[in-house]
This record gives sequence, C-alpha cells and structure tokens, in this order.
Amino acid sequence: MNSSSQVHNDNLLTTFAGKTSEQSDFIHDQIYKPLPVKHESDKYTIYNSEDMNANLNLNAGDRDAAKEGVFSSTTGTYKTVEKKVKFLITQRMMDNWNQAGDIRQYYTKRLMGQLGVALEVETQAHCVDYSGAFSGHADTPSVKWDASSGTIVIEKNIDTWKEAMAAECGKEPNTIVIPPAVAKVVKRDSTVRELIKYTQDNLLVNGDLPPTMWNMRVLIPGSNKNSANLGQSESLARIWATKAVFLAYITPGQPGIDQLCLGFQPVVTGNGRANGYKISRWVNNDPEGEYIMVSYLGNAYEDICIGAGYVGYDVLT
Repeated sequence: MNSSSQVHNDNLLTTFAGKTSEQSDFIHDQIYKPLPVKHESDKYTIYNSEDMNANLNLNAGDRDAAKEGVFSSTTGTYKTVEKKVKFLITQRMMDNWNQAGDIRQYYTKRLMGQLGVALEVETQAHCVDYSGAFSGHADTPSVKWDASSGTIVIEKNIDTWKEAMAAECGKEPNTIVIPPAVAKVVKRDSTVRELIKYTQDNLLVNGDLPPTMWNMRVLIPGSNKNSANLGQSESLARIWATKAVFLAYITPGQPGIDQLCLGFQPVVTGNGRANGYKISRWVNNDPEGEYIMVSYLGNAYEDICIGAGYVGYDVLT
C-alpha cells in the first residue's frame, strides 16, 4: 500500500527551476514574456486604435480648456491555471546514481521539460489561429513560397504584412517565427539567398537563416512533441509544424500590463514560487523513495493588443 509523509516545499529547487525556465529551448516565453503577478486573476488594459487618433484638435488659446482625452474602458482579465507533474525517485535510484550533478535537479529539469511542451503547444496553437484569435490579422500569399510556377515574392509578402500590422497597432513587428519546414524553403529562395550572401559572412559555415532579417528577430522553433499515449509507440513531430509564419511586436524589455505589445505570460510569484514554478518533495514509504512535484501557476499567453500579431498562413503548397 502506498503511503507518504508531509509535503516539503523546496526553495533551492524552486530557485533552480526558475532559472532553468529562462534557459529552455522553447520559444513560448520569447513570444509571450513571463510577467510576475501577485494574483491568480486580475484585469489589464486592452489597447486599440484610440492612441493614434489624429482628429483631436489639440491647439489651445490662452483661456481655452484642455481637450478631453478619449479612451475606452476596454479591459481584459487574465486567468492563471495550475499545471503540475510529479515523479518518484526510488531509494534504489538514489543509491545507484552515478551521473554528475544532483539527481533531484536532473529530474526537476525533465519534469519542467514536460510542462514546457504543454506551454509550447498551447502558444503555437494560438499564434497560428488565423480564423479565430487572429481573424482579420492574417493573410496568405497568392503564390506559395515553394510553388513550381508563378513569381514568388517572399520579401514583398513580408513587407505587406508588416505594413498591415503597423496600420493596425502603430508598431512594426520586431519578431518573426518561422517554423523549420518554412525556414528551409525561405533560405533556398534565390532572392533571399542573395540578401543573406551580402549581409552574412558565414553562409557556407551555417547555411541557416540569420538571427535578424527584415529588421526582425528570427525565431526558428525546433521543439518536438510525442503525441502517443503512455505505453504506445512514439509518435514524434514538430510542435511548430504548420505552414504559417507569425509576426509580432514584442516589448524589448520586461513586459508590463500597461505596455502596448502583443501580450504577456502571467506567472504568479510569491508564496514560494519563482517564475510561476514551485517544487515540492515528500518521502514515499512503499516503494521507498521520494516524490518530486513541479507546479506551474500561470498561463501560456494573454493578449494585450491582438493587432500586434499577424499570421501569414498557408505559405507553402
């Protein structure tokens, strides 16, 4: 019969988890940057086009009153969800551990990887939702980027989408997410390759797209997921496997609820949490060992300005 003793919140492992989350290979927290929050739910301002209103005559005479600024009271409400996963490190595993590093940190990192997959899948599904969340903020090229006929104009398509986004929110995108399958097509495009050849001196060494193109940071996500149920044969695939690119304006520094940008990832801090993470341990008596549980309290994404994102979908045949 299984039995366990009192749960202990491990502050050292929690600090380790908070730092590890900043060094992951996932990109969800580069698109929606973590924003520490105190409450599991709260309101925030949703930006619209009123900040760009050019119809206000702000000229004022000596005795004229100041014009009244007009802003809507549109707000959103972020909500956090707890995700948690645990693993039993048996006493025999501890006794036979012969790798460098601490066994608890090793399995904490692996558990965080499983949580990271969940957050990445949620973020990816949202960022390519051109018929839902980003409806009206999406377009598809008339000639696909791998088409065998017609004139392929990747840079022109990108420019069109950048301008559409700037007209919507007043910001040009500073980040573009290009899935690996699309990136391979883009880098082989003759026009793009000429641009890279004259701006990058390591083309023959690297061969991939540069980290910056068209005045945007290039993110090429490489994370995988296993969609098979436990006990079944592996079914591995790219998480970012769609034929879509995603353009976004992401605040360069620390995100804020009051900043005009795509959005943020609310992560609850305090009460023993770091970047939304808290690590708990407890002794298990049968089988003898110790459970480690990683808890994440946050949300993969919250949109502040939906117009600060743009989806170029079905770019390949």
